[in-house]
Amino acid sequence: MKFREEEIYETFLLRIQDQREGKNLKPWYVPWTLYFIVDKDEKVIWWSALRHYLTPELLIHWWHIWHGIKPSERWKWYATQALNLALLEAKKLDIDKVMLTCDKSNIASARTIVKNWWVLDSEYIHEWVMIQKRRINI
Repeated sequence: MKFREEEIYETFLLRIQDQREGKNLKPWYVPWTLYFIVDKDEKVIWWSALRHYLTPELLIHWWHIWHGIKPSERWKWYATQALNLALLEAKKLDIDKVMLTCDKSNIASARTIVKNWWVLDSEYIHEWVMIQKRRINI
């Protein structure tokens, strides 16, 4: 999730609140919640978004969790811990099978996902990139 060029911070917060509550969504969107991990200086080092559910159409090529980490904070176990926190939030939403995708060539992300016991569900090509779709039962 990123700021739009014309958007101020307060507008961004209102937009993500609407998305969490399922308001003003595009036709193919579902409600989702955005989470952050910040450092001691209150700078964002990791973010994650969790879709509250997937429609049958979304199940084909989309996922529940997507996330990103600040490049300087990679290889410090944040991703592993953050992914576990996202799973706890998924459990609160009664999601029993969580889906996640990763570019197959992104070795660091793939290792983090596999380390957390995610099982390969499928692979497909999206915009010339091989994507691995993984799942975990919680």
